[in-house]
Amino acid sequence: MPVKIPVSISSSFGEFRVNHFHAGIDIRTGGKEGIKIYAIEDGFVSRIKISPWSYGNTIYIDHPNGYTSVYAHLKSFNSEIKKYTRQLQYNNQEFAIDIQIEKDKLPIKKGEFIGLSGNTGRSFGPHLHFEIRETITEFPVDPMQFYPQIKDNIKPRIKSFNIYSFADTNMVYIKRTKHQIYGNNGNYYLNNILNLSGYTGFGIETLDYINGSSNRCGIKAITLKIDSSIIYEFVLDKFSYYQKRYINAHLDYAYYIETKKRINKLWVEPNNKLSLYKNVINNGIYNFNNDEIHNIECLISDYRDNISKLNFKVQSKTNTNVLVSDIKNEGQEMFYNKENIFKNDCITVNLSDSVLYNNIYFQYNISEKRNGSLTPVYHIHKNTSPLHNKIDLSIKVDSIPDSLTSKLLIAHLTKRNKIISYGGKFSEGSITAQIDKFGRYFVLIDTIPPRISSQDIFEGAKFENDKNISLKITDNLSGIVSYNGFIDKKWILFEFEPKQNLIIYNFDNKIEKTETKHKFLLKVKDERGNTSIFETYFYY
Repeated sequence: MPVKIPVSISSSFGEFRVNHFHAGIDIRTGGKEGIKIYAIEDGFVSRIKISPWSYGNTIYIDHPNGYTSVYAHLKSFNSEIKKYTRQLQYNNQEFAIDIQIEKDKLPIKKGEFIGLSGNTGRSFGPHLHFEIRETITEFPVDPMQFYPQIKDNIKPRIKSFNIYSFADTNMVYIKRTKHQIYGNNGNYYLNNILNLSGYTGFGIETLDYINGSSNRCGIKAITLKIDSSIIYEFVLDKFSYYQKRYINAHLDYAYYIETKKRINKLWVEPNNKLSLYKNVINNGIYNFNNDEIHNIECLISDYRDNISKLNFKVQSKTNTNVLVSDIKNEGQEMFYNKENIFKNDCITVNLSDSVLYNNIYFQYNISEKRNGSLTPVYHIHKNTSPLHNKIDLSIKVDSIPDSLTSKLLIAHLTKRNKIISYGGKFSEGSITAQIDKFGRYFVLIDTIPPRISSQDIFEGAKFENDKNISLKITDNLSGIVSYNGFIDKKWILFEFEPKQNLIIYNFDNKIEKTETKHKFLLKVKDERGNTSIFETYFYY
């Protein structure tokens, strides 16, 4: 194990997250940082990544057996790794680094101390995020298969079952019906026989638990049988990072946006290229077109092969299909397998080939300007339709001085009316940015520089027993893109903690202790080029 404390799992492999599958397991560290982390096998440090986002401080170790272990959100590294990375940070004059390391540079023995657990990066509490990957493919696999001592005999729970009605085989459903589930302890059923007709798909809301934990965990596999024949099978045993965003095609994305609940669609969108499906017949859609009774069985299994079953019957009916003409097709039809462009006098939206998972009828609307905006708010389709890749959005801007064009940006207005900047470039009267979701967009101007707040450094401040200098840096709109600190004109390494908007310099041997004062300089720049400078003198 990577820790020597009693192991408690808070998140399992394969859990459904925003835009990705969880690639490892999360090990609790008692709600605190500083738990010692150990290498699980012999090997060598093959990669080190330090970032204020994502995995934070992360160590990758390649092992002779063809696997790579990953240790993320660390507070700090052991002295040898820290020395190695600190030198690279100073050489690059950059806090964030992502480096591949040669085999003989940092060898590691099984059980060797490699660092301390922490809460760095996109972490919402102290813990160790731990992964095991295939070294060659970099596919993450379930770490629990290597640790049979982690007990789990709890069967998955089925929360609800959903029926999707289709007008034809184009897999754009026109109706979703939720059905209540009865039963427990692995045996579930519907209370009555369902009357179904025409092209039909199914969806299931399920979750799992691990012994000793109240946290919801992920499932491994789903199998759908109709009259004992498999028509759909999903097995999440390993996956490619390049495919992780296809989770938005696997789940009922619209339902998730509306409710934050995750339904596994037991049918496959035409542009869903996730390689986790097996034995799928007719994309998982079944045509109920006779007057017979069919037996439906859905099996859910977790990573310890605990299985839950849902059984029910369907009375198939003929001649009651919903007609294509019954669907209200409003807006321009866009196709998942070709480039699509929407253009008018105000905006241009360019969707490249394969950015959609299925065909859509593009919807567009305009609402009034918000305070401070240079344009109306443009409603770019519906936020309940997912995008697999970024698309180009251009918005026309009237009467803007040349001196201010570099300060323009495209802003997204979220469901909760939070403003998020997507930046952009201005050319020939329009600003163009790449956006990764449909929704409400408009143009703002950002001329306000970032704000620097001194935590403990000021004119004449004395640092004798103090271990660090900290400052708070914030920006009102476009976001901080760079910061650089200098003492006596020498670049110093500030670590960035975005959860508190803090940058922290830990005194090191780069600065000499003297009786004379030192000059401190900090430059902070936002994404639109607005810059703030903080200068002062201190003693150390």
